[in-house]
Amino acid sequence: MHLPRSSRSAALRGVPVRHLPLVLADLDRRRERVLGELHPTLEAKVRDLVDELGGRLTPYCGYRGPGEQAAALAAGASAARFGESPHNFTPALACDLVLDPRKVNVRPNPVDVEWPDLWDDETSSALAAWEALERASLAMGLERVNVGGRRDKPHVQMPSWRSLIVS
Repeated sequence: MHLPRSSRSAALRGVPVRHLPLVLADLDRRRERVLGELHPTLEAKVRDLVDELGGRLTPYCGYRGPGEQAAALAAGASAARFGESPHNFTPALACDLVLDPRKVNVRPNPVDVEWPDLWDDETSSALAAWEALERASLAMGLERVNVGGRRDKPHVQMPSWRSLIVS
């Protein structure tokens, strides 16, 4: 079921309404859970980032357990095995953010067009949000990384994170 374009916000155009409540509820639940998984310094910086970026991005992944890390490695979303990523420690020393479709005009997910693409890297509003994350996170002293020769757009991490690991 679709609402007429005039009754939807610009950020939600093209995304079937029946899945939006599920996506938005999941994003809201994840945000607080993920923030609670982060190292306190990183948590404060991610909160500041989200505020500075006007809520266009939201925390999606903090701690990543062995199964999640193996899946990320297999999918090419990570080059690290479990124990080699700043996501694999408690508290988490890295955070991945995703686009919030309430604030950013995202394309439909290429795998299943009935869902929004929270990792959209093609629409102009999504690219602007990722570029803003790049600038703001570096200005806050966070590190960015490349995976497979490409910038890992959603990822921010503590600088010198290995020195923060408590055995």
